[in-house]
Amino acid sequence: MNLAELGSYVREKRESKNLSIADVSKAIKIPQQSLIAIEEGNLAVIGYETYYKSFLKCYLLHLGGSFAEYQELVKNVDEFSEEAVVEKTLKPQYGEPEEEKAKPRSKKLTIQLLILAILGGSAYFYFSQSDMFSKDKAEAPVIEEKAEPALIAQKETYEEAASQAVTEQNNASLAEQKESTEAALKEANNADEREANSAAKENNKEVNAAAQNTSELVLKKTEEQEQKKEEVQAVDLESFLKENPAAQVIDWNTVAAPQKGEQQAVMHAKQDCWMQYTQDGKSGHFILRKGEQRVFNFKENLYFKIANGSAITLFHNKKPVAVGDSSKVREVNLK
Repeated sequence: MNLAELGSYVREKRESKNLSIADVSKAIKIPQQSLIAIEEGNLAVIGYETYYKSFLKCYLLHLGGSFAEYQELVKNVDEFSEEAVVEKTLKPQYGEPEEEKAKPRSKKLTIQLLILAILGGSAYFYFSQSDMFSKDKAEAPVIEEKAEPALIAQKETYEEAASQAVTEQNNASLAEQKESTEAALKEANNADEREANSAAKENNKEVNAAAQNTSELVLKKTEEQEQKKEEVQAVDLESFLKENPAAQVIDWNTVAAPQKGEQQAVMHAKQDCWMQYTQDGKSGHFILRKGEQRVFNFKENLYFKIANGSAITLFHNKKPVAVGDSSKVREVNLK
């Protein structure tokens, strides 16, 4: 593939999207003449291969192409291959061609020579009518010698002004070319960054989905373990009373089984006893009379502050809890 074929490909891609050269130039900040040069395959207009590739990359990305497509196209261009005999140091066409620059200078020189001829003729005519000229003709050349340095200085001034104008024009063109190149490179870098961010978001979605699946599996396993634990806790009442004689003081037939996910505490008073409790964040206090029993169903935490620990028989999930035989205030925390 050569540059002309590549340019045709780009032009067809632009026309398929109903875009004009002016629309693309305004969007990606690249001069219209550079975009036309790309479509015509004219590397000499842009001047440098690096600028040509940068502009081409921005052009393709704006038309919906990918970075991979750009690399493949550039790789197959004959003019960019190592075997192609192409001069890599093409001179940018800034300002006017040399022939066009020479024309104004020739015109100015003609005017200067005409002025010189007029001055010389006038001087000759003036001094030919004068007595001074007839007496001493040697002074005539002095007049010509005085006029020539002024004309030379004027010529140098014109040349210097013309050279300065050309230099300023070249500098302006270079500045505009540099600004366009920087804008094109910035646009290309932004496109690459957007692609990287999109890929990172996709990876984050996959990671979050995997984490969510893992969390669901752990939760399901925990529920199964809790269910199995509740099934294990189910104990035959007759066997339980034989193993725990102290539990016989409690009327277990009146104690309903806790709901799923709940724990249960059952207490019986051998003597009158005052106590304070906190059940899943709710607090209260009461007096448990001799011979009475009370049932507490809770999910997370049950805290007791008992005035006389020796007066209480306490079971947590049908397991005896050592409250103590002291008459002092006792604290019990069930979880």
